[in-house]
Amino acid sequence: MHTTGPGCYNAAHERAPEAQLVEKVKLSETEADKVVKINFEARQQLRGLRELGEEDRKKKMEEANTDLAKKYKAIPLTDEQVKGVQAFFEEQRKQMQQQRGN
Repeated sequence: MHTTGPGCYNAAHERAPEAQLVEKVKLSETEADKVVKINFEARQQLRGLRELGEEDRKKKMEEANTDLAKKYKAIPLTDEQVKGVQAFFEEQRKQMQQQRGN
């Protein structure tokens, strides 16, 4: 199954990100759905950053990460859950880079 939008997942993954967040970060299904939606929207907004210089891109990424943490806290998630979500998506990003050979 390969679709686009919140809740989509690559066929190489066994489960959708929501299910993984429920298991690994101990979120409820509702919280996991909100996290995935917030993350998807943030990724869409960040697509243009590739065209920026390294310093500008780094600054925008830091701002985006701070904004994401605020949005996660508003779900509401605990500080521990926010850290878990951030670690989860960082691991996902690393796996994607390895698959692409970067």
